Order: sequence, then structure tokens, then C-alpha cells
Amino acid sequence: MIRIITYAFAWRVLQKVSNQLYIKLRYLQFLDIKRRVNKIYSRIPSKSSSFNLDLSLLINDNKSISDEAIAKILKGDFHLLGKNLESMPPDWHLDGHSGKKWEIDFHENIKPFSTINDRWDKKIPWEKSRLQFLIPLSRKYLINKDKKILIAIENILSDWIDKNPPFYGINWANSMEVGVRAINIIFCIQLLSEVLNKELFSKINKSLLYHLFYIEVNPEIDFKINKGFINTVRNNHFIFGCTGALYVSTYFNYSNKMTKYISLLENELDFQFYDDGGNFEHSIPYHYFTFEAFVMVAFLHKIKKISINNKFLKSIENIAIFTKSIIKPNGSIPKFGDNDSGCIVWHYDSPNLSIKYHLLDLAATVLDNDDLYCSTSSPSDSWLCKILKKKKSILDNDNLNNKDFLNKDFGIVISKTDRNYLAIYLGPQENRNLTAGHAHNDCMSFELSINNNVVFTNKGTLTYADINNRNKARESSSHNVCVIDNHEINTLLENQPFYLDYMVNPIIEKYENKNGLLKITCSHGVFNNIGIQKYDRSFNYNNNNGDCTITDILESNNQNNIQWYFHTPSSDVILQDDRIIITIQNKKYYLRTENSFDNISITSTLLWPEYGVEEKGYLICFSLNDVIHKNSYSFKIGSVN
Repeated sequence: MIRIITYAFAWRVLQKVSNQLYIKLRYLQFLDIKRRVNKIYSRIPSKSSSFNLDLSLLINDNKSISDEAIAKILKGDFHLLGKNLESMPPDWHLDGHSGKKWEIDFHENIKPFSTINDRWDKKIPWEKSRLQFLIPLSRKYLINKDKKILIAIENILSDWIDKNPPFYGINWANSMEVGVRAINIIFCIQLLSEVLNKELFSKINKSLLYHLFYIEVNPEIDFKINKGFINTVRNNHFIFGCTGALYVSTYFNYSNKMTKYISLLENELDFQFYDDGGNFEHSIPYHYFTFEAFVMVAFLHKIKKISINNKFLKSIENIAIFTKSIIKPNGSIPKFGDNDSGCIVWHYDSPNLSIKYHLLDLAATVLDNDDLYCSTSSPSDSWLCKILKKKKSILDNDNLNNKDFLNKDFGIVISKTDRNYLAIYLGPQENRNLTAGHAHNDCMSFELSINNNVVFTNKGTLTYADINNRNKARESSSHNVCVIDNHEINTLLENQPFYLDYMVNPIIEKYENKNGLLKITCSHGVFNNIGIQKYDRSFNYNNNNGDCTITDILESNNQNNIQWYFHTPSSDVILQDDRIIITIQNKKYYLRTENSFDNISITSTLLWPEYGVEEKGYLICFSLNDVIHKNSYSFKIGSVN
């Protein structure tokens, strides 16, 4: 026993020493990078590559950005992830939710995910440091030439560089964030290239070199144990780092590096997206966010004529078709999986993250595919479309509304009109991401909109920084599903916020969609592990009027406790006679069943439509206790005439 203890102690000491040695070597690597940057920088002109952006439409666009909106940005009076900035420039290292401040230390000593139980949220300083708010400020300056705005922009940029020394602090602890920030800085200085202070311009150029070198030595193709993860995982972080590196390489005319990052992005698209265009991370919001990275690559190809093969562009187009198919009539997307409200740039003039039309309009423009347009207004609402001189949408009557969409690879079923919408998530048929880092226990959950009102929705994602709320968002009861004996369909680990033991094997047993009538039956087999002989869920949906009937068939020889969960953003839910009445935007909808239950509860709850944002809603729960059953349970949903 003494020998075992001695070996264990020695092993821990060896681990600690080796980790310290690793950090010291990384610091020496940083010093070498600093030397190389200084050497390269001495050969860089004060003003580097121009993207040759056509700003004529932006300069004359005096209606899109209000003076009030600009005043709020200059004061920090706007929301980022549910929290107002405290000032402008903000405290770049402060987590406004917890009130805690990240120390400025060498990035290898900072472990962004180690504070999960202390409720620190690294995403708050990260979001500030993406510097997305510089774009509307820059655009406003182009319109009115207000020197106060220009001075504010210069102060913000200078302040960020001074208070975030390269490779030090929380804002240098993640290549994804470095990449996103680099893109926003480049766009800002491209918009203001003729007026920015020359000394500041040089300062920015040097900082951008550090951004590029950081990504090169911290590619995030995998996450190491010392970063807080238990195993390696390949995900969106690598894509955003590569996209940022591509923009910086293009800015400095590094042709070899441009070729390198185009090749890496091509490979990642093939790996991280299924053949039918869906992303492999089990999350619709993350699919959309990652899709934006590739649209921004296509944009760069459009304006700089960088070499991209047709296969790559065709694959981006394929993702765009998938993305268009899942968008709701109101412009939002369903909340299956995690939602961190991420984006690369603000495509509009405020962080209105719920509306998703703009990116498809940009994709349509850069890919020269008019069928991708889906905006209800002009794509010129997007400033990037204006740069490409696209002034109006090309819409036909049914351009937005794909009424029948079955995606087996990603595992989603969509049926929609211009007013009604049903999305059912089944989980992927092929699980390439074994850790399922952004998945929820939402297999066979659904979202339903009738008359352009969201009637049922999944709960969403509040935070990554509190393990209790993190797992609450991921568990089955936060989705519109049936739960038996409180059994989670995938195992949630208490101290692993981005790990999920993904065990679902979804099966589509029946699918029929004719004349606006969808009939689908599916199963996942997970409840077999607790003695359930059969569990099938069927949807009968009429997309002409939004009526939907959900039927669960259960067979068991055991006594089970069963709950059915329905989440609604309604402000008023009441039990009236034999049905539940749900009021949304002065319109009424019903949920009724002919089955008998031990309890029907209606309780107020909080929904999380965006990261860090809470909204009031209701949870409707039907319960059966200690039953041996072989039965079907049906729930009918529709409009109250």
C-alpha cells in the first residue's frame, strides 16, 4: 500500500512539474513569436492590404442607423448576452454577471472552464472583445463624418490593445475568439482606412500579426486536458480560428497562409457537416453560427477573388439550403441543442440575434443563387450586401416556405408555410462528434408555431457558467418530450458541462407528407434500458392550419412514473373545461387530451430564448404514477376558433 501511495504521489508531482515545464516552453515560444512579429512588422507599410470595399451605398445610407442607437453604443447602453456594458470602453476582463474579474496572466495559466462551479462566465469578456459594436459606429461615421464617433472608435481600439497584451489574459485564451475579433478589427479599419490615425493604424497592424500567430500556435483542433476537457474533441472552434487567420492572411497578402487556411476550412467543412448540409454538433444555433464562418469565407472570395474551388462553394451552398429550410416564418430558428447567441459580425445595426434572414441573403449574394433569398425586406438591410451593391431582394411567392423537409443525417423534420411551422428533432443518424458537446436530451422534441406565433418551444440555454443551470437546460424536462422514471436519454456528467454520453439511436419508422399533411412515427429505444418494451412517438400535422396531434405509444410490464412536458412562451395559460387555453399575442390556442392522468399541472417558468436572457413562460405537465400500461396517449394542439 505504501508503495502504491508513493507511486501515486510521484506521478502527481511529475504531472505538475511537466505542466509547469510545458507552460515555460510555451512562454519561450511566445517570446520567439514576439521576436518574429517585430521582424516582420518592420517590413509592413503603415497601411496594409485594401479589400477594395465599395462604400458608396453605406455612405448614403442615412436611415438605417439611428442617432439614438449610436448614442447607446457610445455609452455602453446595450445588451451583450443579457447584460448591459458598464461603460465604453468597457472593462475587458470583467464578467458582469458574477462581478468577478479575470486576471491578466499568460494564457496557458488561464483555464476558461475551470470556474464552472464558481459561476464565472468567460463568455462575457469574450463577447465584449469580439468588438462587433465597432461596425455600426464605423458605418455611422461614414454617413455623418462626426469626429466624436471617430475618436471613440480610435479610443476603443487603442484601449483594447493596451489592456490586452498579446497572449495574456482571458481574451487571449481561445483561438476562436481571437479569430472572430480579428475579422471585426479588419472590417473596422477597412471602413475607416482613409481617416484612422496613422500611429494607431500601425498599432493595429502589429496586433493583427499577434492574432495570426496566436491562432497558428493554438489551433484548437483539439482541447487538451489542461484546458479543462477530459478528452480531445473536434468542433467549431477550429473553424472560427481558421476563418480569422484567413482574413488576417488576406489582409497582409500572405498567399501561402491563405492557401493553407482555405485547405483547412475545406477539410473541416467535409468533416463537420453532413452531406445534407446539417452540422455535426447536435445544435441548430451552432449550425447557424458555423455556417456564418463559411459565408464570410465566400464573401472574402467575392471581394478579393481568393482562390476557392467550386466543390467548396457548392458545399457552402448546400449548407445554405439546409439553413433556409429550418428557418421559421418569423425569421428565428428552433432551439435544439445549445444556443450561445454567437455570431461573427453584426449583420444589422444592433445585436438582434433572433432574426436569421440576413445571413441567407448574404449567402445568396456571394454564391449568386437567387433561390436562397428569404428576407421579408431588402437584403440591403445587411451592410455586407450593400458593399456588394445588392439593393433588393429577389423573392418569389413561395421562396421561403419549403413545406416538406426531412433531413436524416442531421435528424430533423420540418413542415412549414408562411404562417405555420413544425420542427421535430430526432438526432443524427451518424454521430461524428462522440462527446456531443452541444447536444441536449431533446430527441423527439418539437417546436410548433401557428399563425406566426410560437406556441411550444424548447427551454433554451441560459449559461455555461453555472453547472446547475447548464444541466437544467440540457435535461429532458426542459424540452417537449415524454420522460419515464426521470430517466435521461443521455447521461449528464456533473462536472463536464460540454460532455454528454450520447446514446440515442433514432429511427424513423414511418414518414408521409402529402398535400400539407405530415405523418411521422419515430422511436429511439433508450427507454428499453429501463424495461420499456415499446415507446413510439407519432406526429399528425396539418401545415395548412397548424393543427397537430402527438401520440405516444408505450408498452411496459413494470410500474412506471411518466411525465409529458410542454413549454410555451405564453403569458397566460388556463385550464378551461376539457382543454388548456394558451394565449399568445391576443390569439388563443388549445392543448387537449382524451386520456386520464393523475395530475395536470400548469406552472410559471423561465425560458431562455438567448444566452443570458430570461423570459417568462409556462410549463404544462401531464403525469401518471406507478402504472403498468400498454396504451397510447394523444395530445391535440390547434387554434381556438
